[in-house]
Amino acid sequence: MASRLALYGDTMSQPVRSVLLLLKCTNTPFDFKRTLIPKLEHKTPEFLKINPLGTLPALTDGDVSIGDSFAIMSYVCTTRSVPDHWYPRDPAQRAAVDAVVGWHGSMLRASSMITVFNRVLAFQTGMEPAAEAVVDFHVHRLKQSLKVIDGTFLRAGRDWVAGGADISIADLLLACEIDMLTLLDASKAPPTLGSLLERNPRVAAWMQRVERRCDPHWTEARAMLVRARAAFVAKAKIPIVIYGDAGSAPCRSIIYLCACNAIPYEIKLVSLAKAEFHTPEYKKINPLGKVPCIQDGDFVLPESASILTYLADSKSVADHWYPKDRKKRSEVEKVMSWHGSTLRPSAVAWYWNRVLAASRGLPFNPTIETEYGLKHTKMALAVIENVFLASGDWLAGGEDISIADLHVMGEVEHLQIVDVVERVRQ
Repeated sequence: MASRLALYGDTMSQPVRSVLLLLKCTNTPFDFKRTLIPKLEHKTPEFLKINPLGTLPALTDGDVSIGDSFAIMSYVCTTRSVPDHWYPRDPAQRAAVDAVVGWHGSMLRASSMITVFNRVLAFQTGMEPAAEAVVDFHVHRLKQSLKVIDGTFLRAGRDWVAGGADISIADLLLACEIDMLTLLDASKAPPTLGSLLERNPRVAAWMQRVERRCDPHWTEARAMLVRARAAFVAKAKIPIVIYGDAGSAPCRSIIYLCACNAIPYEIKLVSLAKAEFHTPEYKKINPLGKVPCIQDGDFVLPESASILTYLADSKSVADHWYPKDRKKRSEVEKVMSWHGSTLRPSAVAWYWNRVLAASRGLPFNPTIETEYGLKHTKMALAVIENVFLASGDWLAGGEDISIADLHVMGEVEHLQIVDVVERVRQ
């Protein structure tokens, strides 16, 4: 009877995650011995007896000790009941896996490690990064490595990097390495993982295949990586990008929330006057062709209500802005939904008819004025006055301001422009 395997590792290590995934996906019995890299537990005298190299992962099988991820994976596939596709016995198919693994060690592994360390980990830990020329060299090698995976290992007709009919250990090693690049979201310099995958669509699709093939183990294995990314991004204070124009009421509500909560942001002007939201360049960012739109790392989100709730949920924002209590939150959402279906359409129609139409040489439409725009705006303002503010200071009925107040206030504030235009005309 085979002895029980023991895997030593830290799931922040991509090679550790690849071995962990193989063991879990193949239902191979093992014990996981957490060995924390930040505490240098892999450098202790006790650990060095297991792996004199002082590296992770390490595996023990009775008296056998192995200290390299590929060696561990090939050993497991050879000594345990593992489906053949992981590391085929056929010499030609096995050689195809070995070729990808060998390439990974000399190309992708080095460029990924050096890029992530110098762009993210050095700043997070207070260490000195390498010279920028060195970093730029490895960023270039990283981009070239992904092109090789996209154009060669995943060329047309191949779902897996070694060309087999199913996943192999080569897929695990490469996918875990690439997944580590999510930490680049905490770098103020490009690239991010999202931008790299955008240029390599076969790699992006393959990463999703690996995730589906390995879940739920994939999600479990990368849980610490996800938490680290969030913590690193917060510490780095990477600004969100707001695409918009301060002349837009919804855009201002986003800016107000960021400013009130010290959320780092930068504005990329998308001019309303020049209709830049209809340009092909902008529609690549937001196919809806509307402002505002935000970009937070690789995540792009349009629509002001969605943006406000996302920021309130994902950033360090006081609870009163968007309460976690389900009933209180529903009150905020009620006001925001009402705004979108009632105040917003009528206010926009009135504003368009009184201000924008004239600026674009279009005639004043009295029907919009009497039957819709002004009429329904007055009705909406009456609801705000007599319903939402009937018994309190804030629209959602809370004890302090919420995102609903910003959402509606930006719209009401916008109507002041109509007054200014009318005074100028008179």
